[in-house]
Amino acid sequence: MKKLLPALCCLFMLVTLVGCHGEDNEYNAMQTVNDYLTKLSKLDLKGAAEITGEVYDEDNFAASGYTADDLKKLMFSNLKYAIRGESYDSSKHRAAVKVNITNSDYQSILQAAQAAVIADPNNIGLDSATLNGLVMKKAKKLLKDADKRTQTVTVLLEKGEDGTFRIIEDNAAFHYAITGQDQPDDE
Repeated sequence: MKKLLPALCCLFMLVTLVGCHGEDNEYNAMQTVNDYLTKLSKLDLKGAAEITGEVYDEDNFAASGYTADDLKKLMFSNLKYAIRGESYDSSKHRAAVKVNITNSDYQSILQAAQAAVIADPNNIGLDSATLNGLVMKKAKKLLKDADKRTQTVTVLLEKGEDGTFRIIEDNAAFHYAITGQDQPDDE
C-alpha cells in the first residue's frame, strides 16, 4: 500500500500535466485573438501588430492625408467581438478561433463624409489640410449613428518556435470584418 499510493500520485500528476497541456494551447490561441482584438478596440495598432509578428508603420497612414489617430478612431471605435470557439489540428500547432465581429464600415463613412464636404459650396477653395479636417469632423459625427454589422469569421493561428500562437495575417475575411466591410465575392 505504501508503494501504491506514491505510484498513484505520480500517475495522477502525469495525467494532470498531459491534460493541462491541451488547455494551455486552447487558452493561448483564444487569448491571442482576444488580446489582438482588444488592442485594436483600444486603438493600439502597434501592440496588435506585435501579436501578429508584423511591423507597425505609422507612416502608412500619412499617404491618406488624414492623421493616424483619426483613421484609427474611425476604423476601430465601434469594434466589438465575441469569441465563439476554437479548434486545433492534430499536432496542436495550428488553431482556428471562431469570432463574431461587429463594426461599422469605416470606408463607407469616410466616403459619405468626403461627399458631404465636397458638396458644401462653403468649402470651395479651401486647402487640403482644412478639407481633411472637415471630412474627419463629419466622419466622427456619422460614426456615432453608423450601422453596425456582425460577421462570423475564423481566425487562423500558428504556433511559433517559442510556443505562442501568432495570427496568420493572410486572412481577408478577418480583415474585412474588423474594418466593418463586406468581403468581395472574388476573394
